[in-house]
Formats: sequence, C-alpha cells, structure tokens
Amino acid sequence: LNRAELYMSDNHSESLRILDSLKNNNMSHKEAARFALLYSQAKDKNWIDETDDSLINVAVNYFEHSSDSYYKFLSFYYLGRVNQNAGNLSKAIVAFTKAEDLVGEVHDNYSIGLLYANLGILFQKIYDYPKSLEAFNSAYDYYMLSGKNDHAMYARYNIGNVLMNTKQFDRAETLLREVLEWAEMNSDKNTYSKC
Repeated sequence: LNRAELYMSDNHSESLRILDSLKNNNMSHKEAARFALLYSQAKDKNWIDETDDSLINVAVNYFEHSSDSYYKFLSFYYLGRVNQNAGNLSKAIVAFTKAEDLVGEVHDNYSIGLLYANLGILFQKIYDYPKSLEAFNSAYDYYMLSGKNDHAMYARYNIGNVLMNTKQFDRAETLLREVLEWAEMNSDKNTYSKC
C-alpha cells in the first residue's frame, strides 16, 4: 500500500498494477479502507470511470470517523468523483462539499485544486454560474500554488467558458486569448483547438 501510494502522483499505472496484485489479500479494517481509497484514486487517475460507490464507501465509512483529515478529504473527494461518473450530480455535490469542509486541514494544493475544478464543472452543469466561477477561480489558485501550470491554464479556460455563458464576452475573450497563447507556446494542440 505504501508503494502504491508513493507511485500515485508520478506513475499511476504502476500504482494500479500494485493494487490489482493486492485485491485478494487479507487486510485489517484500516488496511482495507486505505486499499479502497487508493484503488479508487488509481482508477480515477488512470481514466477508469467508476460508477459503483461500494468500494469507495469502504474508505468513507472508515475515514469519516478517523482523525486523518487527509484520507477523510480524499475519501469524500473520490466518492464525489464516483457519483459524478454515475451522473448523480446532487450526491456528487454533497460529497465534494464534505471534502471542501476539510480544505483548511489539508496541505495538498493539487488535490484541493482538483476538488474545486470538479465543483466548477458540476455547478456549470446545473447552471449555477456564480458558484461555478468561484470554484474554477479557486481551482486556478490552488493549481498555481502546487506548480501545476497545465491544470491552472485549463481552469482559466473553464473560467472563460463560464464568462461566455454569462455574456461577459470581453472578459471571456481576454482569458481565452491568454490560454490560447499559452497553449501555442506549449504545443498543447488540444487546449489550443478548444480555445
């Protein structure tokens, strides 16, 4: 589990491979909860969109009563991701909001950025543009603090889209031009074409 967690940020495919090899091991309650959290995280990072919340709920049920704020935060975040994948936006927002309540106790700016980016997407889907804009701005700030410039620019792109939806075309154009220039300088063809 320690090795799988160590590889999670830089080599998530190796992390998933390690966790797949541990599936049938006998584990304590705490180890099973940690496995459930890490396995949910590894699947998400490997673009495997899980829609069944039974695995992540093992982690949530354990860590929501523990003093480990970071694992509690991640458990609620990945519960939100599973519900988001399943199309259950209200449950996703509830889980993300529980994760957001722990932001002050967590020191992982990248994961906090991911939380706010996903909240921005959800609020955009339900046409709550002020909350979406606020969430994407927070995502941008946390991504910048974590040094994740690619993610930060994608948050700026999303802010531009929300501004377009609210008919703030001048501000939207300014932001989208900024992201367009960044994408061109960094040979990011996907972001460039979206802008």
